[in-house]
Amino acid sequence: MEEYFTYLSKRFLSNLIIFIFLSVMDANILLKFNLENRHFVINNLLKTKNNSIYTGKSGIIIYLLELYSITNDETLLIEIQKVADIIYEDLNEHASYSFFTGNMGVAYSFLQVFIHTGEEKYLNHCFEISKKSKIHFSLIERPIIDLLNGVSGILLGLLHIYSRGYQEQWILDDINFYIDYIINKSYKSKNGNIYWDLTARINKGLTGFSHGASGIGFVFNELYKLTGNTAFKEIFESALRYEDEYYEPAIKNWLDFRKFPYKPEDSTQFDENARNGNLSFFLESKHMFAWCHGAPGIIGVRENVSSDIINEILLSIETSKNHSLCHSGTGNLLCLIENESINPKFYRKHLEDKCHALIAYHDKHKSFINGYNDSDSDEYGLFMGELGTFYFLLKAYKHLTDLATEDTINILYPKVSPKTFLEIYNQQIYNSIAEASFPKTFSLIHEKYPDLVLEKEDIQTENLRKKVAKLEDEIINDVFLFEQTIKQVELDIESHSYEFFKNKTDFNFFKSNIKNNNLSEIQVNIGNKVQFVQTRWDWNPMTNEKWSLNNKNNIGQYEYAITPDYENMFISLSKVQTYIIDYLKGNENTPLEDIINHFYEIIDGSPDNKKLIQENVISNVFYLLKNRALEIKYEKI
Repeated sequence: MEEYFTYLSKRFLSNLIIFIFLSVMDANILLKFNLENRHFVINNLLKTKNNSIYTGKSGIIIYLLELYSITNDETLLIEIQKVADIIYEDLNEHASYSFFTGNMGVAYSFLQVFIHTGEEKYLNHCFEISKKSKIHFSLIERPIIDLLNGVSGILLGLLHIYSRGYQEQWILDDINFYIDYIINKSYKSKNGNIYWDLTARINKGLTGFSHGASGIGFVFNELYKLTGNTAFKEIFESALRYEDEYYEPAIKNWLDFRKFPYKPEDSTQFDENARNGNLSFFLESKHMFAWCHGAPGIIGVRENVSSDIINEILLSIETSKNHSLCHSGTGNLLCLIENESINPKFYRKHLEDKCHALIAYHDKHKSFINGYNDSDSDEYGLFMGELGTFYFLLKAYKHLTDLATEDTINILYPKVSPKTFLEIYNQQIYNSIAEASFPKTFSLIHEKYPDLVLEKEDIQTENLRKKVAKLEDEIINDVFLFEQTIKQVELDIESHSYEFFKNKTDFNFFKSNIKNNNLSEIQVNIGNKVQFVQTRWDWNPMTNEKWSLNNKNNIGQYEYAITPDYENMFISLSKVQTYIIDYLKGNENTPLEDIINHFYEIIDGSPDNKKLIQENVISNVFYLLKNRALEIKYEKI
């Protein structure tokens, strides 16, 4: 019996060795595949003029460094330097300075080349590029904040440089500049949570990693790692709470608020629905399962992800129609692997199956399907093209052979590895967060109460209202109430895309009928979301640089319309415009011709003045319509 158990033990051990051997051999297929097939993809990608990590030549550096981390083949470092030299020769200083899609990502790639080769010129290239980010930034009319294309990615690149011990003053100054800018461009939801980037292309502030709240929040979490400043962690957590306001349990995903015609031929549909007041068209529920938008990207920066969400992501891996990092189940698997709180047993089998399927597909078709779901077009980049699939197979190899370490960078989540701590940001962050929503209020507070410091709970509007009330300052309270009304109009906007297209169609309709002198065809109403406010303050920044000196003693001196326009939320009203508004309050769906006739009656309507009055009314209605205080009613008289 003892001999039998010895035999079973030996048999078990033998089977275990065979199993491990086969598993490693299976994983080795992934490495062998990369070594044998990478050159075709890289050579084609080198032909592009794009230098970014996302679709350009810098993605080659990220890929080759991953391969080097597995093989330790010194010839790869030579290859990496050759690619870096080509990129530097091709560098476009006028390109975007974002991280994933622009020059800050190129700078980051040069930093990685320096770290691995010790060649000083690549560090100099990194500095040379990074120093110019603010020049490029200053030329952009309305910079966006998102991680993929925006300012938060620039900040991320600078944090990577600083974290390696490079503390030159320009780096510190730029880090502070971008922190301030991002905080000052934040918005707050009805629940007091933080989000960014209101544009005509969306309904509400976006959820998601590449363009939404969690991606920008991710950068603040990296800031927290570098500084230990809990205010940065609070911004990160607030961004996640904002996204959770729009989590849909039925679909195990977060809503996608993008709504814009991405093809020119789709614009007519948007125009028609806006013209017909069909808000429901713009509010149709939409979601996506990918790194860029939806659960896979979002859970990469979260802990305690529910098994329901994981299972839904795994289902998306099985049904994915392409092989890219950005848009497919391939990238979704990397998102799952990134989250250390998720048990690998959930996705191990999916990972093995996906690797087998990818190898088999390539054996048959000699290529992969890009992120545009187009197997016939050539796309070789890291995030949307074939190189990303090769990169995924290397990551899978590391995971299946337990070669992944804490220092391993997943380019989907380029975390900072602090070698030094950032201790220079000592400004009052909670004051800055509140100032983003109430800039004029805090302009006065800084002048009159410079020692006022807000705490975490004060960034909630109700608590802030109480804090302002305690100042017992009539002027500041008046300004605060004005800005609170602005915030309420902003929060009541259901779709910024709808408001944009409604205004666009109204404006075009108005101009066309004025041109043809069809004044009776133009019916105008006061905008549905517009509010009107009287204040003792002249809010026009052109009036006086020290606008706080423009205070008038008589309340009601100035009239303003607060409009649903993310770019210009309030407009000052002239006496004529105020009179037009007052007239329309009692006369809905009024033809422009009737408004003009009304002015004839109350002013000298002699033949000599008629033309002047008509031109004046049209000009003022034009102003009010352009700025969304008025809207068109599309009905025949």
